[in-house]
Amino acid sequence: MISNIIKTDILEVKDKTEKFVAIRIGGQLFALSAIAVEDVLMPQKITPVPLAPDAIVGLFNLRGRIVTAIDLRVKMGMEPGSRTGKSIVVSYQDNLYGFIVDEVTGVYDVTLSEIEHNPENLSEKWKEYCLGIYKTETELMVILNIEGLFK
Repeated sequence: MISNIIKTDILEVKDKTEKFVAIRIGGQLFALSAIAVEDVLMPQKITPVPLAPDAIVGLFNLRGRIVTAIDLRVKMGMEPGSRTGKSIVVSYQDNLYGFIVDEVTGVYDVTLSEIEHNPENLSEKWKEYCLGIYKTETELMVILNIEGLFK
């Protein structure tokens, strides 16, 4: 998976290019490896789960499979959003999760050697969530570590 490639040594993959799905959460541009993205969905009817952690919005049905809906804003320590945004469905350990995001902005082709390491002053929690930073033409895009989001 892409996070293993980036964590190992970025220099080993100098010219390798991967696709990333760009999303916006709380005004910040983030990206998830397109390899892990199963689907991008319009807002879904979500069934709440009693006593679930704050970031777990509930469950929804995707073509007969149960998907756990996660408010990515809350997961990352931001204020909850409207929870009516699009869902980015990712597969992790044979389960489907729908990350609710404010906006899906597109797909980027990223040369892996252009991803810079996390800044040293980044909080420990965010270091778990982030693999690195990519400079687009107009802003910085934080590359998310899908595995880290489930720790």
